[in-house]
Amino acid sequence: MAELSTLTEGPRRIGVAPCFASESCIMDLHSWMADEMNDMRGRLQSSVLDLIPLERHKEQVDSGGSTITSLVWHIARHQDIAINGVLLGEPLVHDSYVDRCNSGGLHPADGLAETESQEITAVLDPAGVVAYYEAVCEHTSQHLSAGTFGDLDRLPDSGAALEAAGVNRDNVPWLFNMWEAKPASFHVRWEAISHGVTHTGEMVSMRNRMGLSPF
Repeated sequence: MAELSTLTEGPRRIGVAPCFASESCIMDLHSWMADEMNDMRGRLQSSVLDLIPLERHKEQVDSGGSTITSLVWHIARHQDIAINGVLLGEPLVHDSYVDRCNSGGLHPADGLAETESQEITAVLDPAGVVAYYEAVCEHTSQHLSAGTFGDLDRLPDSGAALEAAGVNRDNVPWLFNMWEAKPASFHVRWEAISHGVTHTGEMVSMRNRMGLSPF
């Protein structure tokens, strides 16, 4: 399957409609990604957040592993920095949710790693984290629907954006390596959409092991 970013350059593969960087084609691509984004949000909401009570969001299933709070915080942080910091160069959504998340004492890199830190999870407010995640997704969806990300083939200065967000290379060298020299499309396709889909599947498995499957 062709990269999404190349769909604006012309015909690529059988079954992919020709597109010659017209404004309508670019808008259609953004609209398609907005639909994918909203589908991911809906799945997480209906399959996880609507079924697992907030009081269980910090529960480690099987006495180990990740918690719902840590995973929701994790995907929100990644998307917030990638979309607002890297692509838009705007203040992070988190700036308006520090008090609700009770995250004022955390380092900007806290929660970016795939492995949960119980010290971080312990201070976070589950309801605030969910509200923060929802606000990040809504902000991203609005920009996707409006088509304001522009050229998805451009190479944003991800390293500079991470530093501006207070995330240093020494904190998460793997994230710098992962993001640098990646086109804008990567940050939308992976950090805003596929990353959330991946962890939604993880949380559905956790829901089932909590005995909360509706099926």
